[in-house]
Amino acid sequence: MPDISEIYGSGSFLKTGDVKQETQMNIKSVAVEKIRENTKIVLTLDNGKKFPLNRTNVERLARNFGTTDYTKWAGKSFRLRKSETTFQGQDVDCLRVVKEYDE
Repeated sequence: MPDISEIYGSGSFLKTGDVKQETQMNIKSVAVEKIRENTKIVLTLDNGKKFPLNRTNVERLARNFGTTDYTKWAGKSFRLRKSETTFQGQDVDCLRVVKEYDE
């Protein structure tokens, strides 16, 4: 059966559809990139996909890893799950880093 990904590809960024269940992710490298008008920390994962971090996910990773120095995150692993959030008044799917700490 034909599939739109055959024409448009699956892209270089991780999408909510790429995560079906809670999944272990491995960080290959970490960079700072300009995405649209925002500067983001962007993880490149072992699967080759890029994962730009929002504030919630970057703070969770910093707490999980015990350091805010994102240059030390390469080679580390974390769990990721699909979730929901409100964006511009709409409920939308999102990806959330799983907390590995108690609040």
